[in-house]
Amino acid sequence: MLGPMRRIDLTRTLEAPAAGIFEVLADHERYTRFRGISRARLAQEGSPERNGLGAVRALAAGPIWFDEEITTYEPPLRLGYLIRATNLPLEHQGGLITLAPAGDRTTAQWVSEFTSTGFLPGVSGAVIASALRRGFEGMLDEAARLASGVTLDSGPQPRPGSSST
Repeated sequence: MLGPMRRIDLTRTLEAPAAGIFEVLADHERYTRFRGISRARLAQEGSPERNGLGAVRALAAGPIWFDEEITTYEPPLRLGYLIRATNLPLEHQGGLITLAPAGDRTTAQWVSEFTSTGFLPGVSGAVIASALRRGFEGMLDEAARLASGVTLDSGPQPRPGSSST
């Protein structure tokens, strides 16, 4: 029996440039740098960029796993995905991260929709939505932290006042 449609709609202002945040979020093989992600690999390369459209990332967070296909890849503004397979009782309608640059800041919106497809003891659609929302918040915060000195062209930059010697 299908449960109600769940929609996670999260908007945050981040202290980092959109290009750097996008670069971190689109680096599928390095998702283990996000808290809670225990395994990450690129199961299928995208086209024309390996992390781009059609790429499939295989992620695990403890006993929970996801195979997600990249459905939107528009650097540095939009990254969409669809969970193709998971061991959670859900049917995913899609997720989209939209980044709106505002100087050195970025407004990030992360929307994800799913329907519960079954039952696990203690795991309702509301519990899944709450856990995913907390995970998305943490990932956006960590992406901003990692991106604060990253640009698409040059990689990590020294922080002001730091010495490179």
